[in-house]
Amino acid sequence: MAFRYRLHVSIDVVVDGGEAKLEFKWSGGSMKWGVATVEQKLDDDVKGKNIAILGLTYKPNTDVIEESASVKIASDLRQKGAKLSVYDPAGMENTRKILGEDNICYANAATECLKGSEFCLLATPWEEFKALTPDDFGQYMKRPCLLDCWRFFNSPEFKKRLEYFAIGLGSEK
Repeated sequence: MAFRYRLHVSIDVVVDGGEAKLEFKWSGGSMKWGVATVEQKLDDDVKGKNIAILGLTYKPNTDVIEESASVKIASDLRQKGAKLSVYDPAGMENTRKILGEDNICYANAATECLKGSEFCLLATPWEEFKALTPDDFGQYMKRPCLLDCWRFFNSPEFKKRLEYFAIGLGSEK
């Protein structure tokens, strides 16, 4: 089964104290693409499946979730019957205001978020998540399957030890 979605990507150059940083933003089809990808990896049915989402803010180091693709994806997955476990170092309180409490577990740590999940979506590249290892995904997840939206864990070890998918890598494992 093949999916094709048009993604609108913008790249902002932010200059802060003489240091230039690139900020990538996507819009339009990204939420549909994210939900469709999760569904595809879970045999086209998310109803009753445990899905972990790491990162809820629209970028690291903020508690802002208003333009967050992951919150919109979480809402869509929950409407389709998924059971969600979510974690974000700063955005939990704001996410709780938007998503409420039904069919969602607000974890206190990344590894707690992974427990018993059949799929993990890494949606925001928080520095804290760099401490996660392939062993963490294997130990805590029911099925260690990761969609890495930032190629945050793009290493041979992750590809070797779990089902690893990343934006821009196609079907390569």
